[in-house]
Amino acid sequence: HLESLADPGRICISGPVYDQVKSKLALDFDSLGAKTLKNIDRPVIVYKVRPSPAPGADLGDSDLAPEDDSATPQWTSFATTFVGLAGIVMIVWAYYHS
Repeated sequence: HLESLADPGRICISGPVYDQVKSKLALDFDSLGAKTLKNIDRPVIVYKVRPSPAPGADLGDSDLAPEDDSATPQWTSFATTFVGLAGIVMIVWAYYHS
C-alpha cells in the first residue's frame, strides 16, 4: 500500500497520479523509485509529496516563500486532500484492473 510508504502525516502517490498533478499543483515531490505494492503485479513508481514549510518559517531568499501567508494553510489542506484522494482512486483502479 502507498500509505505504508509515507511518513506519518504525509502522502505518497503513484507515478500515474504524479503525471496528472505535477504541473497543476504548487507542490514538490521526491521520487522513491519503483516499489512493489500488494495486489499489483508490476512495480509502481512512487513519489513522496514534500511537506510545505511551516507558516512563518524563516526561508531567507528562498523561492518557496509564500506570497500570502493567510492562504497557505488552506491551499495546503486542499492539495493534500486532492492528492490523497487521487492516490486512493489510482490504487483501487489498479487493483480492479490487474
